[in-house]
Amino acid sequence: MLVSVAFNVFQHQLMDSLYLLHFVAFSVSSCCITAPPRYVPAFPEIMALIWIL
Repeated sequence: MLVSVAFNVFQHQLMDSLYLLHFVAFSVSSCCITAPPRYVPAFPEIMALIWIL
């Protein structure tokens, strides 16, 4: 029971950090026009979400 609660809290914190990371990456990519167009900030997060699920 305690392990399940701890895992749920950890998962929520991980999701919050992923959203924050996505927001920061999106802001940086929006401000930095010289970034290569093939760079996709959401790709590591998508892979992480697939790995979590």
